[in-house]
Amino acid sequence: MLKTISLAGLLIVSLAATALAENNSVQVDHPWARPSAGQPGAVYMTIANKGPVDDRLVSATTPIADQAQLHTEINDKGIMKMRAVSAIDVKPKGQTMLKPGGLHLTQAAAEGR
Repeated sequence: MLKTISLAGLLIVSLAATALAENNSVQVDHPWARPSAGQPGAVYMTIANKGPVDDRLVSATTPIADQAQLHTEINDKGIMKMRAVSAIDVKPKGQTMLKPGGLHLTQAAAEGR
């Protein structure tokens, strides 16, 4: 469980550092992840765009996972399903919440780690 929480934490730090380094109008707030007990975990946060133009998150990476993907959850005839998305938009002077039941990041741990 500690490994999963650490993985999520590193993903969040990597994402925030990259976004802020490239565009100081983007801010990541309130990142969190729940323990996932060996399953791919989900990472949630609020992404704020303080700038005057549209921005979008198009990818996320972490050095200790095979993959970090952008996802959403949809309700398909009463069954919740996770679907990959190509980008997460953040409107100017707005924010986008990544939260359970909606947009989020997922990660899969690297083999043997």
